[in-house]
Amino acid sequence: MQEALAPCQRDNIERIKIRAESIQLPPRVALPFAMALHELATNAVKYGSLSAEAGELQIIWNLIKTDEGPQLSLTWTETGGPLTWKPTRKGFGSRLIERGLSRELGGSVTLDYRPTGLVCTFSFPLPEAETVDYHAARAKLA
Repeated sequence: MQEALAPCQRDNIERIKIRAESIQLPPRVALPFAMALHELATNAVKYGSLSAEAGELQIIWNLIKTDEGPQLSLTWTETGGPLTWKPTRKGFGSRLIERGLSRELGGSVTLDYRPTGLVCTFSFPLPEAETVDYHAARAKLA
């Protein structure tokens, strides 16, 4: 996660709040996940909350139990930056996030362009056979 957030952490570490469970992800899951985080971080610095002095970023991810099995759920919330609005067309970044997480990982993605800042939520299943730390994660769900 640190590498994916590198574009925004260097000068903004005190304005970024992360609440995340420690979960090891397999490469097939980690790559599209990291690419989505990197794209969100880059846009936060260029256009979003971290482009303004008062802007903040909160990232929360949780392992949740569903009838279909464990899922990773993440909420990315930007506040205090410039006013935001839904773009008139989808750029490379939003397509990368939506397609990468939904198609490659079988998850769901919502990009909510609120006037107060972007809120991106996504979740995807953690496949039992490929999750390196699945047994520890399963114990948390019990």
